[in-house]
Amino acid sequence: GRVLSVYRGLFNLRSTLVQADRIRFVQIRETAASRLLGLGAVYLHAVGVSRKQEDLLPVIPVVRTEHLPDLLRGLLPEFEPGPLTVRPADRSFLRFTGPALAAMAGAVGGGWLLGQLWPEWQPLTGWLTLAGLLPAVWFFVVRVIDWQSSGIGYTNGDFTLRYSKRFYLHTVVIPGRNVVGVT
Repeated sequence: GRVLSVYRGLFNLRSTLVQADRIRFVQIRETAASRLLGLGAVYLHAVGVSRKQEDLLPVIPVVRTEHLPDLLRGLLPEFEPGPLTVRPADRSFLRFTGPALAAMAGAVGGGWLLGQLWPEWQPLTGWLTLAGLLPAVWFFVVRVIDWQSSGIGYTNGDFTLRYSKRFYLHTVVIPGRNVVGVT
C-alpha cells in the first residue's frame, strides 16, 4: 500500500512503519569519495518518525548511483529528483571554493610560522602542516564538485535542491505540497 517498512540496525534491530503521505522530503547523501566511487545513501524525513526534528531515517544505506533512480521509483515514485533549472553562475567559482582555499593557505601559513618560531621542530611542523592541509584539500575537492552540481530544480510541482554542507553533497527532493513558501 502506501506504507513503507524500514528495518535498520546492526546489533539492535529496529523497524519503523512510515506512511508515504507523512514523508516531508527525501535526501540523497554523498561524500566526494562516494561520488567518485558511484555510491550514495538515501534518507527520509517523516512526521512522527523521530523524536528530534532534524533526524533523518536511513532508507537505503548504500547503493550504486546508477541503481538509485530505479530503487526510488519503486519505493517512492513521487520523490524522484528532477533536472536543475537554476544553477550557480560561472563566475561564482571563487565564492564556492574561497573557504577551502583560505583553509589551505591557513594550514601552509601556520606550518611555515611554526617552523620559523621553532626551527628545531621543523620535521614535526612539516607533518602538522600536512595533517592540516589534507582535510583542506579534500574540502576544496568537495566544493569544486558542489560548484559543478549544485542548483535548484522545479519539475511537475516538486522541488529538487542540490547543495553541500561541510564534507557532504546533498540532493533533496521536496514535493510541492510540503512547501510553504519560496523566496
